[in-house]
Formats: sequence, C-alpha cells, structure tokens
Amino acid sequence: MASDLLGIGSSGLLAQQKMLATTSSNISNVSTQGYSRQNTVLSSNQNTLGVGNSTTRRMLDVYAQSEVWRDTATYNQVNTNYSELSQLDKYLSDSATSLSDGIDSFFTSLQSANSSPNTASSRQGIMGQISTIIDRFQSVSTQLTQQYDGINSKLDTEVTNVNTMLSSINDLNSQILKQPASNDDGTRANLLDQRDELIRQLSEKLDIRTVSQSNGTTLVNLSSGESLVVAGSYAQLSTISGNPDPKNTQLQIKLGNASATVNTQTIGGTLGGYYSARDTITDTQRNLGQLSLAFSDAMNTQNKLGMTLNNTIGTNLFTLPTSSGLANSSNTGTGAITASVIPGQGSNVPPNDFQVTFTGANSFDFYMIDGNTKTLVSSGTTPPTTIQLANYGLQFDVSGSPSAGDSFLIQPARTSVGSVSSNITRAEDLALASPLKLNASSSNYSTATISLTGVYNTDSATSAFTSSGLSAAAPQQVLINSSGDYEIYDGNSPKNLLATVPASSNGSNLLAASGLYASVQTYPGYELSIDGVVKPGDSFNVSFNTDGFSDNKNGLALAGLQTQDLVRKGNSTAADNKMTFNEAFSSTLTDVGTIVSGLKTSVTAADAKLTQSQQLSESISGVNLDEEAANLVRYQQAYAASAKVITAAKDTFDTLLSAVK
Repeated sequence: MASDLLGIGSSGLLAQQKMLATTSSNISNVSTQGYSRQNTVLSSNQNTLGVGNSTTRRMLDVYAQSEVWRDTATYNQVNTNYSELSQLDKYLSDSATSLSDGIDSFFTSLQSANSSPNTASSRQGIMGQISTIIDRFQSVSTQLTQQYDGINSKLDTEVTNVNTMLSSINDLNSQILKQPASNDDGTRANLLDQRDELIRQLSEKLDIRTVSQSNGTTLVNLSSGESLVVAGSYAQLSTISGNPDPKNTQLQIKLGNASATVNTQTIGGTLGGYYSARDTITDTQRNLGQLSLAFSDAMNTQNKLGMTLNNTIGTNLFTLPTSSGLANSSNTGTGAITASVIPGQGSNVPPNDFQVTFTGANSFDFYMIDGNTKTLVSSGTTPPTTIQLANYGLQFDVSGSPSAGDSFLIQPARTSVGSVSSNITRAEDLALASPLKLNASSSNYSTATISLTGVYNTDSATSAFTSSGLSAAAPQQVLINSSGDYEIYDGNSPKNLLATVPASSNGSNLLAASGLYASVQTYPGYELSIDGVVKPGDSFNVSFNTDGFSDNKNGLALAGLQTQDLVRKGNSTAADNKMTFNEAFSSTLTDVGTIVSGLKTSVTAADAKLTQSQQLSESISGVNLDEEAANLVRYQQAYAASAKVITAAKDTFDTLLSAVK
C-alpha cells in the first residue's frame, strides 16, 4: 500500500507542477501578441490510482479567430486607402497649390489688363500668371506622380513582407507536424500560437481564408481562391510591370511551376488599399490632364483670333503636349502612334484612355476605355496615317509598320497635366485687340452702326486673314443702294461687288445671308451685322485693325472664357455635357473629397467591428490575471498536499521497517 501511496503522491505532485507551469506561462504571456490562454487537462490513471496523462491545449474559438482575421483585412484596406487619399485631398484643397485659385488669378490679371491693354505693365501681369498656372499644373503633376510611384514602392515592400510570412507559416506548419498531438507539454500550443499570429499579420496585408487540417496544420488561401500555403509548400507573390503601361504594376502569384495574375480589386488588406488609392490617383491625373488641355486649347484658340502689339495675328499662348502610345509587349510590328489635341477642339477631349488595335497591317479599331469597359468609337484603314476623332477632340498619327494584332494604349489626358508649357515669351504677343476695325462713314445719313458678330478663323491658309493684314479679296465695305439693299464689296482697287443682300435681312449676319460662302466661320473667318435703320448712300467699312492697340475686344473674349462651358463632363454625349474650368476642378476635388469622407466613415466602422471581434476572441483566448492568480493559489495548495502524501508514504514505510526490526 505504501508504494501505491507513493505513486499516487508522485503523480499528483508532477500533475500539479505541470498545472503551475501552465498557469505561470499564462501569467508571463499576458502581454504577448498572439498568445492564447492555455489549459492543462488531466486524466485519471485507469490502471492504478493517481493522475494519468495530461495535455496542454489552447483556449480558442476558431470562428472568433477567423472573424478577427477578416475584420483585420477590411480595416487595413480602408485605412490604407484613406491615409493615401487624405494626403491627395489635402494637397488639392490647399489654396497655395489649388488649380482653381491659379485659374482665378489668371483671369483676374486678364480683366485688369483689359482696362489698359496697350500698357506693358498690365500685359506683364498676364505673363506672370501664365508662368504661375503652368507651375501649378506641373506641381500637381509632380505630386500625383510622386504619390503614385510611392505607392508602387510600398507595394514592393509589402509583397516582400508577405513572402516572408508565407515562408514562416509553412515552416511552422512543418514544426507542428513533428509535435505529438497528445501529451503536449505546451510546445505544440506555442507553435500553433506563433503560426496563427503570423496568419493574423498576413491578414493585415491580404484578405485571406484558412482551412484547418486534422493534423494541426492550416492551409491559407486568398479570399478569391488562390492558394498561398498548402501542405508542404507555399506560394510567392511578386509585382510585375503592367502591359502596356509598365508603371501600372500588377500582382502575380506563383506556386510551383504555375503562375497567375491576381485580381487587385479583391485582394483586400493593405495591398488592396494601396491598389484602390492608386486607381483614384490615376483618375485624378486624367481629370486634371483633361482640364489642362481644355484650358490651354481654349486660350490658344481665342488668342489666335486677336491682334498683338506687333500688328500681327495672335499665336498660341501654350504649347500642348503630344501623347505617345504605349505598345503592347506582344506587338510584332514596328508601328508607333501619337495623340494630340485638334486645335480648337480641346473642349471635346474626355478624361479617358484609348486603345487602338490593328486588325490588319492597314486597318484599325479605336476603343475608348472607361474603367473595365471598352467602347468601339471608330474603325478605319491607313493610309492616311493621320486619324482624327473630332467627337473626342483628338488626332492620332501613325508611323512605322504595325502588324495585325498589334495594340497601343494612349493616355492623352493622364499624361498632360504637367506637360503644358508656354509658347510665348514676350508680353506684346498677347493678342488683346480685335484684328478688325469697323466704322460707319462720317458722311452717312443715318445713325446705323456696324458691328462684328464674331471672329472665327484667322488661319492664313483657310481664312481671309494674312499674318498681318486682310486679303484684298475679303469683304471690306458695305454700301446701301437706292433700294435699301446691302451691297458687299471687297478691298481691291477698284473694288468689286461681291454680293447684294436684300433690305429684308435688316443687316443681320450679312456675310452668311449673302450666300457667298459655304461657312463664314471658315472663310472669310468673320461675320458682320449692321444695326439700325439705314439710308441709301450709307457706307460701312471693314479693315485690319492696324495700330488699334487700345482695343480690348479680344482681351474681353479671353476673360470671358472663365464663365464658358469648355470642359467635357466625362465622356458624356448629352446636350449639356460641358462645364467651366472652375467647375471641372471643383468636380475633381469633390470626387476625391467624397471618397475620402466615405473612407473616413468606413475606417471608423471597420475599427469598431475589428474591436468587437477582438474582444470576442479575447474573452475566450485572453489571459485573465485574476483567474490565473486564483488558479495559482489552488495549484500551490494541491502541490503541497501531494507533497504531504509522499511524506505520509515515507513515514508509513519507515514505520513498517521499524516493526520488522
């Protein structure tokens, strides 16, 4: 009986020692990230009296743990996206860098110059504002490009971290396999904790799903189904250059000899947040690039309809960039393509990318890209090698020899915001005066007046204007005959009667009413009207506005562009599909601000959900110091009692030995 008593006491002593060790481990790891409270389960010895086997296990709710991982991925995705885009929103909203403020300042200087258009100081103010607005476009472009490139660098770093985690998870799975599932002294439980903590850290980077195996290992997959950790192996991620845009890096997964491109819109976590933020930055680049093209082209178009301080027709104020098509990596031909804005059509340019696919060596299809949607907008053949999409304000020039199947991505709006430059260097090149001077003869019998309905075209190749004058063949005089009709004469000597417009026209839009021209907006490039009741013998004259430097008619037209709808609303084809420059910038700023505001709310909601999931998991897996302190006292008492059983067994054995003697 003594030996039985000794065995009972010894087993109890060892069992309570293990219980004390488990409790001590719980207390020591109360602040250890990823540690799950452990519990040692004892079983009685079925063959002899005393304690039998013991197993240390984790106190864990698998559902709560999985919920924490899912909520961690969601929180990190929205928080990363919010962090990146809040920087963009702050930058665009800053008055020191705002394009809206820059545009307002530009038009303010124009309005000021119109009060004294022939003075150098007022014109110099406009030149300063041209430099300022270009600097702002370039500053915004630099900021967006740097943030875009910065996200690409962060993606590279995050992918490296993910690969390290996948390798470590696989290693821990292998170590767990080597540990016995029964009679665990806590080693296996600790390995499981380490593995699960790595999975939690992985869920910060990606939205993952796990599958627990009966042998204690865990398989890890992306939420979209791709395997990350499988039995005895693991995948590796990498960022690969985009095709055809190399900076539009994509995510590739490789497991064994198999590889695939991951859908970055569904990966979640920090990586998903970065990709989502990058997409918004790209959209912003397109919108602001569209604004820069529409603004610059409108200024150019109007300045070319005026006269400079050098008595010449105005030229472009800005140089608009061309956009080179990005060739698909699978192209086999030597073709290339560039895009540019059709002069005067900048208001038709949408904020979209385009794709041209050569269906044959000399045939092509043009597509407009809107998100993941491609819309066929034109088809044709080459030559000619210059292709115009007037509805979209763009001209495409093809060079080289493309092969059937070759394709190119063209980003005319996205690449333009920082590429606009100044085309003039002298203040006298600002064309603030009208190129035409109109007057009623001082000997007229009536008080009727002649006015310029509009100047539309001053191109010397197609209009009645030369670089510094008016063609002699152009309409330059209107005489009222005895019947009250309007006789239109050219500027030759002797003058030639070009047409007679009946009195019933009341002098409105005389050149169009004459029927001389297919379109007065092309030739002669201007239109006239006579207002008031005319008398026979009245004469009205039109001439080039030589030395008319105090005239500000074209300056007023330039200033008036501020309130005109000259920027296309997306790729809309509706009747009301244009907006002002400030409305265009405000629309972009509102889009970014709305996204940021929504993300801020989502971050708060995701944080609350994550906290709730963590609390649920902690209520089961977390260490409660009060409970552990009580267990510590209880196990100490049991340990002491077991020691006294051993002492009692010794005393009994000694008494028996004494009796034998």
